[in-house]
Amino acid sequence: MTRSTFPWAGVAALALAGSMPAQRLEDPGKLREAAEQLEREVKDFNNQFDRELDKGFYDELGLKERLDRRSEKLKGEVDGFRGKVKSSNDKKARKKLDRTIQLTHDIHLTMRERRFSENLEQRWKLVRFELNRMADYFDLSPLGT
Repeated sequence: MTRSTFPWAGVAALALAGSMPAQRLEDPGKLREAAEQLEREVKDFNNQFDRELDKGFYDELGLKERLDRRSEKLKGEVDGFRGKVKSSNDKKARKKLDRTIQLTHDIHLTMRERRFSENLEQRWKLVRFELNRMADYFDLSPLGT
């Protein structure tokens, strides 16, 4: 997918670059849009992450299988979160997002400690950006920097 297919990609890229503050989610409609965007970004990230893990030397460490499971769980958790947001159940959506952020920690550490393609690293920044905007909405701790 090209960057132009991501409605929030321009905003996210500018916020990541520090040229504008992150756009705060202030109402349930914007939250639903952001949750749908996150779901698309996680799907794209997951597909590329899997391809890059296949090319890497992670099998000997048992890391590839663990990261594959984590990225699949991330995709499932984000889908569940989007469902809770869509049904306007803020209490369950908050709990689901908190769990999603916790599950994402291993992937985040791997993305920080290892080198991946620039494209994958950029996709991860967009996923992290959206997760942190939603964490802010629900007053949760953000995923680390």
